[in-house]
Formats: sequence, C-alpha cells, structure tokens
Amino acid sequence: NRLHALNGMLHLGHVADAQSYLEELHGSMSHGGGIEDPYLAGLLAAKSAAASEAGVRLTVGDPTWVPGRLRQPLDVVTVVGNLVDNAIRAARDGVRRPAWAEVTLVSDEEDLVIHVVDSGEGVGPGQVESVFTSGFTTRDIEPDQHGLGLGLARQTARRHGGDVILAHSGDVGQGAVFTARMAGVVTSAEPTPRSDDVEGARR
Repeated sequence: NRLHALNGMLHLGHVADAQSYLEELHGSMSHGGGIEDPYLAGLLAAKSAAASEAGVRLTVGDPTWVPGRLRQPLDVVTVVGNLVDNAIRAARDGVRRPAWAEVTLVSDEEDLVIHVVDSGEGVGPGQVESVFTSGFTTRDIEPDQHGLGLGLARQTARRHGGDVILAHSGDVGQGAVFTARMAGVVTSAEPTPRSDDVEGARR
C-alpha cells in the first residue's frame, strides 16, 4: 500500500510530496551506516515499507558504509533488491517471531559487498545449489511464480565480475545468509579536503 501511494504521487507529478514521503519511510528504518547513493537509499526505504507490509522488520546492519555513488545503479538495485525480497519472503514464511531481515552493504574500494540474513527456515542440505535455479522455491506453491530472484541476482553479479553465494544455510538462531560481490560498480568517494589545503586554496 505504501509503495502504491508513492507510485501514485509520482504518476500525478507530486514529486516533492513523494520525496518527503520517501524520506519519512527511510527515516523509520533502523540503520547504522552511511549510504550516499540515492538509488540505494531509495531502494532500502521502499523495501522497508514492503517488509513492514509483510510483518517483517528490515534493518540495515551497523557496518554498512557506501560513501560513493553507483556506476551501474539498475544492476546493483537488481541484485540487492532480489536478495532482500528473498529474505523478506523467507522471514515472513518462517516460524520465528518476530520475523526479521537484515542487509549490510559495504564498499570495498570500487566493489560492492552485500550481506543478507533473515529469520526464516534456511536452506536444506540438498538445496544449496538448487536455490539459484530458475523457478526453484522451497514454498508449497506453483514453481513458476517464485524462485527467479536468486538466479537473476547471481547472473547480474557475475556480469560485473562478482557472484552471489549461499554463505550459510541457516541454524537454530537464524535463516540463510547470502553474500554477493559486484566489481567496479561504486565510484570512489571524494576525499575530504584538509583544513590546511582549504586555507592554502583561499590564499
């Protein structure tokens, strides 16, 4: 409903209202890191709203730090968005309550490292590689309706010299942990000028 409201504002040309609403959604998130890129900030705000609608609390991990801007925003949004969507679904369908998901984003120079964990049921021993197969799902539904996100995320990350892996299949305290890396997709942050450099420029 919140995403539909935001889409309606933009469709009707109420850009300022939409921006204010997006900032309100983003401000309601629990996060401890810095994200300068507007695509990532907007995506996380939207996913937080979607998670809330599903009864899941989405947080941004404290180590999150992406001071630069994205060079390939659409592909990065594809990878991050699909991993977060998968985590939200897993948390919603799991038995642990409260349901939660956490995403951590860190720039390693010009690479982006993504870490997503949830409170879901995890991945079974015989499903470790199958989770990346198009159409695969652990849910008791039609297979062509879900199971596309992880495969798409992996394909997209590999196009950028990276990958998406299942880092941990889950245990008694949490669900699955997925980690991704995308190479060269973040611009280097501009260095902060030193006070003596600024004073010298003024002279």
